Amino acid sequence: MANRSIIAALCLLFCMGTLSIGCKKGCGTCRSYGYTSGVNGTYQGYTAQVCYNNFCSCLNGYEGDSCQIYSVNKYLQPSSTWTVTDGCSGNPSYYVYMTTNPPYYSTFFINNLFNSGTQVTVNILSSPNNTSSLYMPPQTLGSIQVSGNGLYSTSGGYGKITFNMDYNSNGIDQSCILYLYQQ
Repeated sequence: MANRSIIAALCLLFCMGTLSIGCKKGCGTCRSYGYTSGVNGTYQGYTAQVCYNNFCSCLNGYEGDSCQIYSVNKYLQPSSTWTVTDGCSGNPSYYVYMTTNPPYYSTFFINNLFNSGTQVTVNILSSPNNTSSLYMPPQTLGSIQVSGNGLYSTSGGYGKITFNMDYNSNGIDQSCILYLYQQ
């Protein structure tokens, strides 16, 4: 009888230990979604962590061990100005600048892409290992239609984006690559 009580207690402790580990591997404790407000009612963002397969993964637009970093910050800092090497439009090199629209931190805008003077929207697709893939949904810039997928990387503290584009100008479709380098 005493052996059964000891075994039951050990099983209970094991189960409690297993449940308490939950999503603590490498990222702290997962938190639920919810709006938080800052000083004087300023927007502080959402707690953006979910438990998946014993790891915490961030919602799109958030990264860091506790999903405390807005992914969009790396596109705006240390500079929001980027140089484009353009294999699509025939404009070999020009400048663009990035902007965002808080509180929508899973999206940013590239202004002057293809030297068009207009703005395109880019969605940030976060991953469990805190890297960002990018998706440019289909958009029209005058006579140009574009869409694409990209990856963000860093070199020497500055960002680099490689976009694989679907580019249609005046009815002529082509696939091309854009390289954006943070200044």
